[in-house]
Amino acid sequence: LRRDPGDRNRTSPFAFTGNKFEFRAVGASENCGWAQAVLNAAVADAMTEVSDRIEARLREGQSSERALREVAREVLTQTRAVCFEGNGYSDAWREEAALRGLPNLRNSAEALPVLREKEATAFLVRQGVFSADEIESRAEVLVERYVKQLDIEARTLVELARIHVAPAVERQLAQSSTALSALTGTAAKQTALGERVARLGNALDDLLTGADALEALVGEIGGLHGDAALVRTSEALVPALARVRAAAEAAEAEVSDALWTLPRYRHLLFFGA
Repeated sequence: LRRDPGDRNRTSPFAFTGNKFEFRAVGASENCGWAQAVLNAAVADAMTEVSDRIEARLREGQSSERALREVAREVLTQTRAVCFEGNGYSDAWREEAALRGLPNLRNSAEALPVLREKEATAFLVRQGVFSADEIESRAEVLVERYVKQLDIEARTLVELARIHVAPAVERQLAQSSTALSALTGTAAKQTALGERVARLGNALDDLLTGADALEALVGEIGGLHGDAALVRTSEALVPALARVRAAAEAAEAEVSDALWTLPRYRHLLFFGA
């Protein structure tokens, strides 16, 4: 068995690093207790299964050495498909996972419904960590939290777009349009400045159109519940958030510091307290 020469593998969410497994990692706002409970229960359940298989062979009269060797061989053969030493975050792994017949849950909206699959969570019940009802309740809470957090982000982004970004772009657009009108005798400058005015206009249009669409989606999802809200949030709201952000960043690149009322990335990175 090859051993990883380093103490970490940052390309795998659950890496074996020679002498230990390393889980990477819960989100910054998460309590690690849930992940630890699930992982510890999974390890305990697997050890229970392996122990039972070894003890069954010992009762049949096999020597301990032979029983251990045969069970180890069986386990490695059965779990070979999940052993992957490459970059677990890459597109290559997504393709490889599909070839191996493995699930590849890319985001929370795909992962959370698994909590309702009895076969996937049966080990938690067998180990006495959670009852089926407790698992279901946690699934409902996690889904609701996901939807509500994205709802808050969307509402906040719509407000920022309308009361900060759009007015700044409008002021810059007015100034640049005035400058363009004053340069009618200089074709080269007029062309460059005209392109700047066009970019500002496009960014403003994309921003306001995107904010309107985002607000409409928030209202639509507000009438949904459970997995229906989860799916619509993931498939429609998240991409809509990205479009408004892209429009705002395109606008930010064109607006002067004097007109921009929000912190810029360089302020957050280099000038923050």
